[in-house]
Amino acid sequence: MKSDKRYTPETIATDTMSFSVPLYQRLFAWEDTQVKKLLEDLYEHYLSPLKDTPYYLGQMTIVPDSGHFSIVDGQQRFTVMTLLAIVLKEYAPCWEGFLKNNGIMRLSFAGRSEDQQYILFKIENREHINYYNTKMEQAISCIQKFIDSISAKGCNIEMFAKHIFCKMSFFLSELPSSYLINPPSLNKYFEAMNSTGKGLESHEILKVELMRGCDNQEYMTRIWNVVSRMEQPLIGYNKENEGIERCRERYVQAIRYCLEGNYEWAFNICMNERESQLDSGRQVIAEIEAKPLAPQTFHDNNESSVISFPEFLLLVLDLTNEGRLRSISDYDFYKKEKLLSRFHDYKPTDIHRFYNNLLLYRLLLDYYVDRVEYIQGAGHHYLLFKDDESEGHRCLRQYEAMLHVSSTNFYDWLKPLLIYIKENGTQVSSPQMLSELKRIDNMNHPFIDDINMFRYGTIDRYWFWRLDYYLWEKRSAIFNDFVDVDSKAILNYEFRANRSIEHLHPQNEEYNVRWNKEIYDLNDFGNLAMISQSFNSTQSNDSVKIKFARIDDQVINGNLQSLKLYHMYLSANKSPEGWDEQNAKSNGEKMFNILKESYNSFDN
Repeated sequence: MKSDKRYTPETIATDTMSFSVPLYQRLFAWEDTQVKKLLEDLYEHYLSPLKDTPYYLGQMTIVPDSGHFSIVDGQQRFTVMTLLAIVLKEYAPCWEGFLKNNGIMRLSFAGRSEDQQYILFKIENREHINYYNTKMEQAISCIQKFIDSISAKGCNIEMFAKHIFCKMSFFLSELPSSYLINPPSLNKYFEAMNSTGKGLESHEILKVELMRGCDNQEYMTRIWNVVSRMEQPLIGYNKENEGIERCRERYVQAIRYCLEGNYEWAFNICMNERESQLDSGRQVIAEIEAKPLAPQTFHDNNESSVISFPEFLLLVLDLTNEGRLRSISDYDFYKKEKLLSRFHDYKPTDIHRFYNNLLLYRLLLDYYVDRVEYIQGAGHHYLLFKDDESEGHRCLRQYEAMLHVSSTNFYDWLKPLLIYIKENGTQVSSPQMLSELKRIDNMNHPFIDDINMFRYGTIDRYWFWRLDYYLWEKRSAIFNDFVDVDSKAILNYEFRANRSIEHLHPQNEEYNVRWNKEIYDLNDFGNLAMISQSFNSTQSNDSVKIKFARIDDQVINGNLQSLKLYHMYLSANKSPEGWDEQNAKSNGEKMFNILKESYNSFDN
């Protein structure tokens, strides 16, 4: 097929080609005014002296896809042609060939079985007693009313219907099939054709491809739609009405159902208010406008998950395949921009099992893994799972928060944690999970028993986050030696995705007593802490006196940037003059030993 060829309903009817509206495309949305305007233009063309010339409907863009063509641009116009054909076939039987090819529908709707059946029933003049598509029904009614109105004026409807059949024209622009697994190319096409258009997300395309040829597509679609909303838990609760305990019970029950193989029962528990309305018949899924769901990050929402939806899809794919049949590293496998190609190369053999795992692992992620809630711009980690040991729960939440902010490769810890929880069921306790997480983390980060590797310029930022965790966990023993310690500020310490390494004694010593490098180098571990970039840029090369005043403000406001920094502040007796070479050296050695000891006591 050539992209410069003019097509009409007549040429389509004499061809074997068929078309599909992908699931990522929005549903038919034309209003009566748009349908009527098209009909009026067609009627005007029919009455004009130029009636033998084509009436152009514009260009439609298609992609070859497994024996048919996916419509990536122009599906609204192609759908309205189908609705026109449903009405006009009663006046001109030639339209039958446009609607079906050897008994097979010319236009299908990927993943929308209700709409598919609705169109079929309309073509066959059967009444669908359980469902109708509101917009399509309105359009058909509008078309019929228009036909009745021009018939009353004496128009020969058979001639008019044949005129449209032969003269309504459009061009089909065919993109290479590679575009289906290369969304950036598809996005560039849309940007070129429509300056206001929004690029397709890889997961929107994947949504269609995975279900192709599968049974029970409606159920699979609903699972996908629910689990894709990473910005909110599957099962919510009213915090003001003390609904959290009931929420936990529902999570445990849903997880148990999944582990027992009763996935539909588990899904029914997860249905939020919108999905409940679908079940009650007040709204059906085909009536919901299919808007793109962009992957969410924890910077953009009032609440967030530890990973985005594309990352979650890759994680479930890996867990479903159990790491088999993969020749590339985890780092390469989990690249979000490779989402479609990863599913193309490692597509699960059992798609239904993959969808069931989407539900199971999303439940486990929500319940057992920390989330971040933003209140007035400040992020707070919380963990829904909670057993009887409150201190164990707090430690687990803090360790997960530490891994959340420190890990560039989430799969290093999240994947084995989810496997562990699945294997141990809902009886797993906070201390057990904490011990397992520490074991996993120790394997991912073997200790470097050389304090010289903890200098500015060579130290991995991970060590600052890990140290802050153990300063928090061992807070009673470590901070008890100091007087006037703000225990509440330490207890409520929040892990942040800080990225800036701070010198307490500044590198620019213009406003400070110069340190003797033979005693201690200000780039060594004892003089370093990790804080936010914004806070570090504020401090710049300020004097230690000013920095201590800011730390004092953090304590008062309960907003410590770093527990190591607070320990340095206390080590100097809260006095700028107390922070000298000997104190920094002593602090560095103590912090290094705390890290070293953490590898020997993780299971205590």
